[in-house]
Amino acid sequence: MVRSLPASRGAIWAPSRPMCRLPSASRGCCRRRCATNSAGSIQQQQIAFRGLIEVFAAALAAVFVLLLFLYESFRVALAILMMPLFAVCAVFVGLWLTGVELNITAMMG
Repeated sequence: MVRSLPASRGAIWAPSRPMCRLPSASRGCCRRRCATNSAGSIQQQQIAFRGLIEVFAAALAAVFVLLLFLYESFRVALAILMMPLFAVCAVFVGLWLTGVELNITAMMG
């Protein structure tokens, strides 16, 4: 968590480095003594993505089970689930062949 102090107290704040309360003449020394620790935020992000992957896998399994009940065929259910994967691969190949960058316009199309 990053705290910000009022500018009147002489605090220097930037997102990439911690706060420093030393006078402007000794800022160079402050950069050497202060350490930035972003390991906590990286760990939190990894935990969040791990949870998202688990939820996505559970949703995919539930959709597969529903397709099995609906079509009563393993091959049909698997084919239906594989179509979006093939479509995404084909889109990237098409963008590469035409030389179009992946931007918001390409994503909307």
